[in-house]
Formats: sequence, C-alpha cells, structure tokens
Amino acid sequence: MKTTTEQLKQIFEDCTLTHSGKGEYWLTTPDYPIEDYPKFKKMITDVGGVWKRKGFLFTSDPQRVLEQIFQQGIDWKKLTQFFPTPHPVCRKMVEKLPQGVEYWHGKRILEPSAGRGSILMEILLRTCFLKLAKNSVGEQKLDPTLQVLPQSQVDLCEIDEFNYLCLENKIPQKMGYNRVCRDFMHLPTDWKYDIILANPPFHKNQYALHLKKMVQHLSPGADIVCILPANAQHENLFDDLCDITFEPLSNGEFRSSGTTVNTVILSAKRKRELVLAPVFHKPAKRHKHEGQLTLFI
Repeated sequence: MKTTTEQLKQIFEDCTLTHSGKGEYWLTTPDYPIEDYPKFKKMITDVGGVWKRKGFLFTSDPQRVLEQIFQQGIDWKKLTQFFPTPHPVCRKMVEKLPQGVEYWHGKRILEPSAGRGSILMEILLRTCFLKLAKNSVGEQKLDPTLQVLPQSQVDLCEIDEFNYLCLENKIPQKMGYNRVCRDFMHLPTDWKYDIILANPPFHKNQYALHLKKMVQHLSPGADIVCILPANAQHENLFDDLCDITFEPLSNGEFRSSGTTVNTVILSAKRKRELVLAPVFHKPAKRHKHEGQLTLFI
C-alpha cells in the first residue's frame, strides 16, 4: 500500500524537529512503521536532510522547506521539470577544468541554473578554504562553527524559489555564493565571468537559448562546461567558442534524477577577440582625365 499525501502530512506532524545549538537541526521520525518509507526518505533527502542514526540531519532550519512541500504538492519534479545533476556528473564537469588553487581562486564564476546546488557545491569545495571535523561516530562533516574563507566570486541564478530554499538549506551562505538574479535570461549582458558551469533546462530547446546567453557572459579566453542533449553537438551553437570537446554520457548517468535522455558534457573556451593590425591606405591621388577630377586609391 502506497502512502497518500494525507498520510505523509500526518507523518510530518508526528516528526520532532530539534535544534542542537551547534548549527545542526535534527528531524526525528515517529516510532511507528512508515509505509512506503523509501518515498518518504527521498523527500527528506531531496530537501537537504542527511540520514544519521537518530534521524535526519540538516545544517539549517528546514521548517519552511518542509511546509513548502505540502503547499505546492508532492511531485516537485513534474511541477518544475527539475532534474538534478547527479554527483558523479558534477565531478566529471569540474574535472574538465584545471585543478588547484591557482586556477580556482580569485575567479569570477557563474552557475546560471543552480537548482538545489549540486554543481554549486563542487565549485565551492574548490573556491573556499574549508576544515573538515569528525563527529562523534567518526564521520567527516563540515564544522558549522568554522569561519569559511571564500576565495572567489561565485554567482548563481535560480528561477524556482523552492529549489533555492533547498539550496540555502543544504549549503551555508558563508561558503561565499550570491544569488544575483532569479531568471538567468534577465542577467545583464555586461556581467562577465572567467568560468561558467551549467546544466540548463532542456524543455522546448531552452538549452540553446541558455547556451547562447552563457557565451555572451564569458570573458575572452574564459572556460565553459555545460550539460547538453546529445543532438546539440550538431547544431550551430558554437561559433564563438574554441577548444571544443564533447564527452558522451551514458543513458544511465541521469537515471537517479528520473530521466534517461542522451546527454554530453561540452567543454570549451570563449574565443579571444581578434586584434586587427591597423590598415594603412595609400594617399589618394588626383588625376585629370578628359577634364574630370577623379580619385584613385
């Protein structure tokens, strides 16, 4: 028997949310068995909860997120066409770029469709000085009391308020990111970046419009890594890019996100603007020809 929406609401009401005072919020589940527990667990982990021995751990207060689930409905994926980038794909994306602080620190970086922060987290792990602490059971985690030192400008856009609420709930603001615009398509064109990493929406070929706009935001010589549908590599979208490579992803790469569409990882650089040598014309010479004055260059 599947758990209904009303039953899920009752389960949430029977859960206990406590704040430990150390930047940790614990959601403890009720004592009775939960029918269709995998669905319940996925709903909690999708909004930032991490299962531990005594319940689900959040790094910020999840009350608003949990309330939003039932104000907007259960099937968020269907409502928002949201397909998160799986962590292995995120790692493949960032590994397309040079590694080390010399590359990542001091850069202007954009994530134009941040979703719930999967790609963003991989970026921030490279742009911050972080310290990992061990908890009571020996697991590594971010120390919530640590002063994190961001070393780059990391901007993001996210049009869906619930997705951004989940992102804020999972990733502490002190890691150094800024939501500069809700809708990426409205970001001022004169904002330029050194690195752009993205998984744009595919619905109704939105990826093509997003990619063209991303290229406009790249500084000359800047890097872009982007997920695209496999057929996009044959489209006329790359005139302003160079050093272009495509890595095909298997159909199963996005299965955990609920889709099996064929995709590729685009890796490229923005062409540097051509510097043209000045052209010098010969001085105009005046000649008389049948009583007329004419100019020849």
